[in-house]
Amino acid sequence: MTIPQFTYLSKLEIRECPQLSCIPLFPKLDEELRLQNARLEPLQQTIKMMIGAVPSSSSSSSTLGQHLFKLKVLWIVSFKDLETLPKELLQNLTSLQELHLINCKSLASLPLKMHQLNSLRELEIRGCAQLKERRVNFTLEVNHPNSSDSPPNLFHLTSQPRTCVD
Repeated sequence: MTIPQFTYLSKLEIRECPQLSCIPLFPKLDEELRLQNARLEPLQQTIKMMIGAVPSSSSSSSTLGQHLFKLKVLWIVSFKDLETLPKELLQNLTSLQELHLINCKSLASLPLKMHQLNSLRELEIRGCAQLKERRVNFTLEVNHPNSSDSPPNLFHLTSQPRTCVD
């Protein structure tokens, strides 16, 4: 089966597609990806295909898989069977600024590689009951030598009951 390729797509929203079996290739998806009540497997397969299409000696601007690094916003909403985020997903989202995990009832853990999301400015986790019960600890590192260079939101962090911030 040939998967279509949408060369100029910068935003993609897929809602209420629990039987989704494939996602088109999106070489320039650099703004936002919203997935609601869909399956994670098609996204994982697409990422693996994109990574596999990257020759090791090619430049980042000319390869298919490298464009996924530019994604800024990711929404994962109402994924019933999602227990953790795939490590392949996180290691390729180096420009991600916002990550929203909402109503993922089975989400029980966050990968250790979360700390590699250096551009992350906003992390929203809501309605993830299993994660709440396991009391996940987060470590927050600020890599800015001058605190005035830190994101302004950083100084307005609040914690919900049963959530720990180290």
